[in-house]
Parts: sequence; structure tokens; C-alpha cells
Amino acid sequence: MQGRHKRRVWASGLVVSAVVGGLVAGYSAFPTSSLAAVSPGATVRVSVTDAGEGLPGSSYDPSVSADGRWVAFSTTAPLDPADDDGDRRGDLDVYVRDTVNGRTRLVSHGVGGTAVGTSALPSISGDGRYIAFWTDATNIPADAPRGRRIVVCDRDPDGDGTFGDGCAHTVVSGSDYDPVNPHISADGSLVSYEVPQGTIGLLSSAPNAAAARKAPNAPAAAATPDPGGNNTPGPGGSNTPDPGGSNTPSPTFSPSPSPSPSGPVDPEEPVDDTFGDYWTGWIELVSLSTDDAGRLRRPLPEDHTVVEAPGALTVDGRRYTVDHYADSTLAAGGGHVAFVARYEDADPERFATRSAVFDHEIGTESFVRLDVAADGTPLPGFAREAGQPALSGDGSRYAYVDRADRDAPVVRAYDRDADDDGVLTGDGVALPTEVASRTTAGRAALGGYPAFSADGRYLAFATPSLGTHNGVDTARDELDRCLSDRDSDRRVPSPSHCDVVVRDLVVDAARAEADLPRLPGELVSASLREECGAGETCEGDGHSVMPVLTADGSAVAFASEATDLVAGDANKSADVFLRRFEPALAAEPVDLGTVPLGSSALADVPVRHTGFGPLAVAEIVVEGAHATDFAVFPAETCTAQVLHVTGQCVVSVRFQPTAVGPRTATVRLVPVRGAPLDIVVTGVGAPAPTGGFTALPAGLDFGARAVLHQSPVRPVTVTNTGDGPLTIGAVTLAGANPGDYRITADTCRNRVVAVDATCRIDVRHQPRGVGDRPAVLRVDHSATLSHTVPLTGAGSAPTLTPSPTVVKSGDVIRLNGANFPPGGTVRLGFRGLPADLTVKAAADGSFSTPFVVMAHVETGLRPMLATATAAGLAAPLEAEAELLVTRGSLQPPDFIFRN
Repeated sequence: MQGRHKRRVWASGLVVSAVVGGLVAGYSAFPTSSLAAVSPGATVRVSVTDAGEGLPGSSYDPSVSADGRWVAFSTTAPLDPADDDGDRRGDLDVYVRDTVNGRTRLVSHGVGGTAVGTSALPSISGDGRYIAFWTDATNIPADAPRGRRIVVCDRDPDGDGTFGDGCAHTVVSGSDYDPVNPHISADGSLVSYEVPQGTIGLLSSAPNAAAARKAPNAPAAAATPDPGGNNTPGPGGSNTPDPGGSNTPSPTFSPSPSPSPSGPVDPEEPVDDTFGDYWTGWIELVSLSTDDAGRLRRPLPEDHTVVEAPGALTVDGRRYTVDHYADSTLAAGGGHVAFVARYEDADPERFATRSAVFDHEIGTESFVRLDVAADGTPLPGFAREAGQPALSGDGSRYAYVDRADRDAPVVRAYDRDADDDGVLTGDGVALPTEVASRTTAGRAALGGYPAFSADGRYLAFATPSLGTHNGVDTARDELDRCLSDRDSDRRVPSPSHCDVVVRDLVVDAARAEADLPRLPGELVSASLREECGAGETCEGDGHSVMPVLTADGSAVAFASEATDLVAGDANKSADVFLRRFEPALAAEPVDLGTVPLGSSALADVPVRHTGFGPLAVAEIVVEGAHATDFAVFPAETCTAQVLHVTGQCVVSVRFQPTAVGPRTATVRLVPVRGAPLDIVVTGVGAPAPTGGFTALPAGLDFGARAVLHQSPVRPVTVTNTGDGPLTIGAVTLAGANPGDYRITADTCRNRVVAVDATCRIDVRHQPRGVGDRPAVLRVDHSATLSHTVPLTGAGSAPTLTPSPTVVKSGDVIRLNGANFPPGGTVRLGFRGLPADLTVKAAADGSFSTPFVVMAHVETGLRPMLATATAAGLAAPLEAEAELLVTRGSLQPPDFIFRN
């Protein structure tokens, strides 16, 4: 319905769940919980004053900065003294909360006082500096154009790195065409929003009004059905609900629900213009920039790019023309925008509708239909809808809500870069099953509001189904709307409250491949009530929806009407919350036994991740009374990775006593966030044995060389310096990178060495990766002792050199490579695009080849990428070089762009 703004009352619950054909988990089919204790974490209420007080008034639309410090949200509550609505009390405003310093500030403040109008739908940049939002306030900013607009708040207009209490507001949308649903990229350089359908006679200042009628046809990708659906950031189903039931209408456009289109696009047939001077809307992208003083500039017309979907689809012999756009979202990296296009039957007497979900890749100007099965084939179902698209930071992973039945939505998730080569395919691979909203038992569960962490590892969604998480559900036989169709006022069965749940998709995939049981999802909307029993956690006592994740998935912001998520929640209104996971490290004490003076013992200490969420180790130190007797040696794997559920790392500890008797110390692992882990290490120093063991040199340093290039052989000579025979046992390679080294000759293994006699061990280095590649040579002797010789070496990074470095489309250049794996396969192309050429590296690791700069390469400074693979590599090698493309870029015809 054109131009109609809706609100959704959230006071009595948010939306739907149902049992449909045995697909979706419903009432008593599952126990309320099999694992009923949530992982450690802390929940704070965000929609509060500086004093921590929650006031009457509904809060929702959370948006979180990359690290979780800043949370922006919409609310009707006056949380800042600057928000004095007077007789307009109850208008929606945009706020931001500093969760570290406990400060809440009004973002949508007007010039000369309180904003005169409504503001909502905030989207915050990764560092928290910029906040894009929708407003119709007549004094945001001072020179505000008439009508509704998208505004960006700059919280640091002087660029000194300090955020002030107020904002410098800049209008970034065009005028007079009612933009909605803004999103800003993590770096604050790009804003996207939707322009709903409209009438040219009323909106005469629209860009290119003559072309703003029903969108011309554009060729589509493969024929793919499956409907588009319903991206509803608001808990009640509309794009901007009013959870507390205020009288403020929602500022976003809420179209009627529509089944999905299927079938190919017809690019030849002209679009029916029966409806007169009427436009279908579009998705608009706006590039942002700052002046020399660091202040945000007002975008110029050339900074705006309009993206439109195919103008028509043919489904079962019927022709559908695009009617309007909805549910857009921008990837945090700024490279992709996903959206829903809704189509109407070209025959106005039938009033049939379809919808489709598309992804537009901004760098290559290409698009892909997303609402398809993992193999690219249409999902079955005549009236299927799909919507609410969500993207990972680079756009490689996507999710959407599939509404095969309007009362039974599920979340599907896919990966378009399953081989991690940086090139996105047209079809996604399921993560690990196409339906991501599932119970612990593996059955499909109701789901909505999907959201990814930036790396795509963590997926959050809302669900009322039983048995989906590690808390205790409250079974309820009621009618509700927590996931209902946006325009549906009817209530349907809801087996439980809507809970916010997070899944680790990498762990899900690994366990599925290993045929291991599925772990329960992590309950985010966890109650403080104790009535669920000892060691168990209840779900919240009200619906929770609209999750958004921090960049690494360590925290989740969400909206909830529950009153028991934090202590003292008595404002009887929906609030915005932030839950931060608190994973920890665990390990057992280590006894390295009795070691004679002059000898050493090694032990590998496994360190486990406990809880849920990412955990990074910042440093490892050895402390305590005898710290000098113990060392982290030869290496550890904890600081070089981020641990997640079921993950572990290893710390190698060496005990080399300096005195006789018991020796003890503590190996302390200090995480980036959270409490340190202290591992107690013990050993006993014993007198030196009569048989002496000496190995020279004390260590072998092979220096740096190209990856997979062999070093010369280096010897280690073992001498018996004692007064009796020396028995040598196994000779092995150990440590962090034993595969990088090879024992080429060995006269010591399993031998008895006479007094003053020697034996020799020859070692060669062939690095399998770039950077430092340490290991140890371990020689066991005297039945229970061992001696270690440190091995050090490094792999040099390959290089790529284009000549010349400034070109135009169609030019032939020469690419020169060095330090690549001998005989390795090297793929050459531009980053983010399929490789254009494959070559073989010579025996010395070099290559030189001509390369054509194709016409589809965008102008500007473009990164060229060489990716090498070869047997023995620990991982593919990459080399990058920049090429300035000056002109000649062409644009494919499958979208229409207007600047």
C-alpha cells in the first residue's frame, strides 16, 4: 500500500510460531531443555539514563559498534535532559549509549532545542563516530529540506578522536522522495537506504523523474524462484515497530506481504506503464567523504548511485513487474547491499504478487539472486516468500528468512566463498544445513531477524521454538505475533517466548562433517530468575528480537520486553540490552618430573576454550619462585589464533632446573578480555648423571628463504662428555612447525655412544609458510631424559610486480613474480574478481607473463592478486600489487544505475 507508514504494538508479544506439517518444532515435541545452563556472560540494559535508570517508553532498533562499546537505538523515553519534548512527549528519538563509561546521549537533537518530529532506525559505524538515521524533524539539521530524510550524525566533527555530547548533522539523502531504512558501512564511507514507491506528480524533485516510472527491464541471473519475504527489524513485523505501543507512527514504509517470484526475467518485453506517473522505488548508495578539516561533506549528486532490480519476472507463464523495494541491508565492509524486490502481476485484475532477494556487489556492479537452494535451484512452493536478508562483513555469507508458510518462517544461511579464495560464487553452500534455525535435535525451528558477525562465523536470530538453546523454555499455549507477517494482525500459536539465540556456524559445520551431535544454540535473552532449578537458566519472561552482533561475535545487542534480564527492570516497557559473552581458558597443572641438572624436559600443555564466543590470548608469561627454571619453549599456538567453542591451543613448556630439589612456577595466559589463566608447572631438579650429553651447536638458525625452497644441510654433533656410556634413543622433530624441517642423516638414533665419541644428525629446512617457522630437534637419552636443539627459520613472502603500474582498460602489461613455490600454480587477477590467468612458477620460484587488463575492471587504484598453490604448502600463498586503472571500465546491463 503506497505511502502508508505503520506501527506495531509490542506490549502483548511479538509474533508467531506454528507447527506446520511436522517441519517446525512446536509444543511438546521437545523437552524444555536438555542442557539448561547458559554459558557465562553479562547482560546490561542499554536504554537507560546516565544514572542507569530505565524510564517508561519503548526502545528498539539496536545498532552496535564493532567492539560493542557503543549501542545506538530508537526510543520514546526521554533519557537525556536535552530530550525535552514538552507536549510532543512520546516522539521517537535516536540515542547512543557508551557501555564503558555509562553515558547516554541524544543523537536526534534539533537546532535551537528539541527536535520537532520523529527520528528512528539508527545505524552506527564500526568505531561509533557516525550514526545514520531516518528523521522527519523539521530542525535536523538547521537547513533541513521538507519531508523525510536520511541524516548522518558525526560525533567527532573536529576530528580530534574525542566524541562530544552532540552531533554535527549532515543530510545525505536526496529530497522529496521519502527514503527509509538507512545503513552505514563500518568505516563510515558509504550509506545505503531504500526509496519506496511513489507518484511523480507528488515527488517531482526525484532524481531523473522521467525515468522513475516502473523500472525498465534488466536481464537477470539464472531463473530462480522462491519468494521474497519479510525483513522486519521491528518486533511486531513492520520495519519500525512501536514496541511499547506509543502513538507515534512508524517512520518506515511497510508494504503488504507478498509471495515470491519464480522463473526467469524477461528482458525483452516492455514494461506496462498502465499505472501512469508512478515510480517503483530503488535502493540508493551514497559515498561519504570529509573535507581537509575532517568534517563530513554534504554529498554531491555524483556521490549518489541508484540500484534497481530486474523490471519484470515471468513465473509460470505470468508476467510480474517490479512494484517496490524493501528490507535492504549493507554489508559492514561496504562491498555488498542486499534487498528485497516485490513484484505485482502485470494483469491488474489478478492482484497477485511475488518477491525476490538480491545481492548487489558494489565493486563489480553485478548481482545475484539469493533466495534459492544451495545448488541454485528454486525452492519448492507456490506462494513462498523470502526476506530479511543479512550479510557478513564481506558479503560472502548471507542469510534470509524463508516463509514457506506465512506462519512458519525459518532462517536459511549460505556461504558464497566456501573455498575461501576470495571469489564469491553465484550459489551459496549451506552452513552447514540450509535451514540454520534448528533445534538441538536437528529439526527445523521457527526463526527471524538473522544477523551475522562481520566474519560470518556467528549467526544470531530470534525464535519461539522449543529446544533450540541451552536454557529452559517456558512452554506456553498462547497466540502471539513475535515473528508474524508484517501486515497481519491475527495471532498464531507460539510454543514459547521469542528468544535471541546465537550459533557458531563453523563449529556446526565441523561437527556435522564429523557426524557428531549438534550443540545447543547459545541463549542470549537469559533470565536472572532462579525458579528453573539449580544450574539451569530460564529464558526471559517476554519476547526478545532484533539481534545485532559485534564484529567478532563477542556481544549481542537486542530489543526485549522481558523484565527479568537484568535486576531492577521496572519501567514496564521494551528495552534495548547488550549481552557480552565471557568465555574462559582452562588447563590442568603440569608436572615435568625429575630432571638432572644440565638437562631439560618438555611438555605440551593443552589449553581449552570454555563457555561461548571468541577468545584471544594477548600474552603468555612465566612467573613465580622458580620462573627462570621454566620457559615457554619451543613455541605456543595460543597467541596466534582466536579460540572458539570446542577449540584449544597448546603451550610447550621446558623445564631446565638450575638447582636440586622441587621447583615450581606459574605459566600465565592473559586474554584480551577476561580473567587470566594460571597453569601451575612443577618439576624436581636432580644431580647431573655420570654420562654427559653435549650437543653443538646449541641451536640451528637457517635464516629466511622463499617458501618451499630448500636450505643447505646443517649438522648437530652429539658428544659423550661423561665417564660412562651414553645411550641415545629416539631422535625426532617437534614444536610448532616440525613439517618444515627434515632429518636427512642420523648416526645417533638408538645407539650407545662411548666416552668422548660423537654422532651426527643432519637437518634441512624447507619453509611451508610465510614468517617465522620455529621447531625443535629432540634427542632422547639416558632412558628418561631428553635434549632439545632449537631450530629457527623463516619463509619469505612472494612478490608480484606489474609493469607498467598505470594502465587503461584493454592494455597488456607484464606481471613478474619472485619467491613463489618452485613449480607451483599461480592464479593471477584482481582481488574480488575471478582469476584471469594461471601460470607455473619456475624452479627458482619466478615467473614473467603478459596480462590483459579486461574492460570490466573498475577504474581507480585496484589491487592485483597472485595466489599460489603447491603440494606441501600449509596454506595458499598470496602476493598483492596495486595497479592504477585510468579509464575504460564498462558496466554490465543487469542493473540500472543513475547518478
